[in-house]
Amino acid sequence: MAWIQGKGWLLLGLVAAIAVPAAGLHTWLPAALTRRMPLPWAEILIGVLIFFAFAGLYFRDHWSATAGARRREHERVAGVASDLRELASDVDRSGAVMVENLAEVARDPGAPTSRLYLEGARAHASRLRVLAERARGLVANLVDPKRRR
Repeated sequence: MAWIQGKGWLLLGLVAAIAVPAAGLHTWLPAALTRRMPLPWAEILIGVLIFFAFAGLYFRDHWSATAGARRREHERVAGVASDLRELASDVDRSGAVMVENLAEVARDPGAPTSRLYLEGARAHASRLRVLAERARGLVANLVDPKRRR
């Protein structure tokens, strides 16, 4: 029964293609078509036209669902890209602070503030581990879209 899922318009078109001629609702069109082709072919043509009308609805519905899925995927990837840009700027800031702190310590290693600068550099170095873990989480989100951040 799984093969039926998502094919409602096609099945409805098939039922309509059979039911309209069988119920006699098609009498006005075959009268016009009989002048050009024999009657059984006119009924077949009507059935085919009805089926293709419903098939068009099916493909429109399928296209709409596909477009919606692509839009949601694009929004998800755009959100992850924004998070990656934010992560990159965090890494840049932590790296810059570490460089500045280590440069201050290198200028005068014996100064009383050197210890403070070294502690700041250590804090930002440990923050880089946290940022690396955030990056791994974002990669996992790209790989597995069902995973929530």
